[in-house]
Amino acid sequence: MVKWYAHIVLGVGASLALINPEVTRIFMVGTSATIGSLLPDLDLNSAHRRLLHNFWALIMIVLIMTLIFKAFHMLSKDIIINIIAPVSIGYILHIIGDSFTKMGVWPLWPLKKPHISLSEYEYDHPVINIFVASIGFLLCIVYLYSYLKQFIHVLFEVL
Repeated sequence: MVKWYAHIVLGVGASLALINPEVTRIFMVGTSATIGSLLPDLDLNSAHRRLLHNFWALIMIVLIMTLIFKAFHMLSKDIIINIIAPVSIGYILHIIGDSFTKMGVWPLWPLKKPHISLSEYEYDHPVINIFVASIGFLLCIVYLYSYLKQFIHVLFEVL
């Protein structure tokens, strides 16, 4: 597993860049992406990161979230885009991020294959964590650039 902070930065950055939420939804998207980015690590002590570090677990989590929102008559496009999607993006990127460690992941567990380990680095190696966090940080900049560009445009119109 990559360090927790690298998972969060990548999940939040990718969610902001992909979803491009309104300013009023940034906190909701960021919080949801953070939760999704950390959820797989709830299985740290079970079966060598297999129970939640797979796509079947993500499908179950999305299904449960959808059923809960539907049961409370809260399921809407806004909920799907600003909560369910960023949780999913954070979760998927967590699994992908962990595939760049020596321990790797079993994305289709309980099937034994494939086991994906794309490097020989341990989870706490600075290179892996800086690489993953840098991608997330750049994605945050990409998202924020669109707002900065609008702000500068409005500022020059006023002047």
